[in-house]
Amino acid sequence: MAKQTKLAVNLAQDFTDPEKAQGRENLGLHEVAASGDYDDLDNRPQLSEITTTMHGPDEDYTTHVKHLDIDLDNYALTVDSDSIGYYVPEIPPHEEERALMVDAGNMIPYWGILPKGVFVAYWSGYATGHGNTTFAEIKAAHDSGKLVIVRNTVIGGDVIRVLDTIDENKAVFTRTSGVLSNGNYGNVANGVLVVWANDTYEAHTSNLSYSAGQGIEINNNVISSKIYVAEIITDSDGDYCNFEGIRQANNQGKLVFIKRQGDGSFAGKLKYVQNDLALFDNFYAQPMRMNEIFVYSDNHVTAQTIYVPDSTLVGTYRATRYGTTFWQANSNNMNFRPSYMTTASDVTWYSGELGTTTIPLSDVIAAVANTSNYQYLKVSVTGSICHARDNEPSGTPTGFIRARFQVGRNNAALGTYEYVEVAESPYAHVDCDNYVLDGTFWRSNWHDFSLDMTIDRNRLKTLGFNSSYSDPFISVGYELVNEAPGGTIHDLGVRNMTMKFTLLTHL
Repeated sequence: MAKQTKLAVNLAQDFTDPEKAQGRENLGLHEVAASGDYDDLDNRPQLSEITTTMHGPDEDYTTHVKHLDIDLDNYALTVDSDSIGYYVPEIPPHEEERALMVDAGNMIPYWGILPKGVFVAYWSGYATGHGNTTFAEIKAAHDSGKLVIVRNTVIGGDVIRVLDTIDENKAVFTRTSGVLSNGNYGNVANGVLVVWANDTYEAHTSNLSYSAGQGIEINNNVISSKIYVAEIITDSDGDYCNFEGIRQANNQGKLVFIKRQGDGSFAGKLKYVQNDLALFDNFYAQPMRMNEIFVYSDNHVTAQTIYVPDSTLVGTYRATRYGTTFWQANSNNMNFRPSYMTTASDVTWYSGELGTTTIPLSDVIAAVANTSNYQYLKVSVTGSICHARDNEPSGTPTGFIRARFQVGRNNAALGTYEYVEVAESPYAHVDCDNYVLDGTFWRSNWHDFSLDMTIDRNRLKTLGFNSSYSDPFISVGYELVNEAPGGTIHDLGVRNMTMKFTLLTHL
């Protein structure tokens, strides 16, 4: 059966969408009316009419709009994509005066609390009178909700203080001031002004600046230390420390210390920074020792301990002479200063640790006198001595020879050579006993003796090794004690002697 293309009212028809559109066009239903005006329609649905109106100088211009948007969150009004403003939000419950407000840089309106205003009190600088604002005025302004400040005029302009606290007895105004320098704010002071209920003004200033203790610097509000403490960190690979931090602190003129990790124990002070090495040293009393810590540019750390008594050899000088020589003195002179080791042709001096290199005595004397080349001197002597007299002793002799070290020196001021005893010197006592006739003299038995002395260079300088004297040297002096020889002369016999000088310095 062919498709029915005529409109029927007694049966359902299955027109396609293009057929339906063509039918409406054929009937003129695509138009509202011949005029195209919605108002020409009969029985038209009732629609809301939305328009915009502009008031011109001669007439009003009203335009229908298709779309109106009301933003419930931002209170914005938009018609046909054009913003036309904002509507007033609902006012919340309130007890104080409110005003419609918009914050700077914002577009959302709100009901804000009306400001109460600012009350400016005046202080003349005097405690009372002189036009000072009364306490009652200040209290009333505060109670009304106003911001209260107080102003007083000084050279350079007004000083403003803000009300901090107030009660029935007093109002307290505060002001904080400081100095801005190189981006740092400091030297802060806090000023307090109290207005009492009896209208008396009372000012106080509290300096909030800090005073630096020893080793501390304050530049405005920047607190820094003049001391830098480096820390030795220990791990499985060894000890490490921040070399660059040490170098920078030293360049800044800081006092640099070093400590062990964690416990804060002091380890040493910086001695110097040189190239890729920083050296710290420290002294310990018990046992007496020195400690050196080396921090390298790669941050690794090594250390060594040096004990103060430890020494190293600067030079050693020794001579041995064989043979017997007697040195004579008047019987009223009990002192002998023999040159047994310094005048004879058979005395040869040697130098070196093994004592195998010959050296002139003048070089030995010069080396001993050069105290700037060593720190302390060891002197030792061994030999044999006796006493001889020109008459036979009566009874049992009780005398003895006392030997000790002396310093001989040429006194430049007096032009004389003199001898001084050395307090550090030990004594050697040799008995003068069993006198026997030997030729024309009565001689006691020969006895061996030895002396050893260690003396520091400072003491040597005090004794004569200084610019006030020349030709200083150490020798052995002898004294007859507890015996009156009688007669005219008596002798000291010396034989088979060894003398040694050892020059040492600390490690």
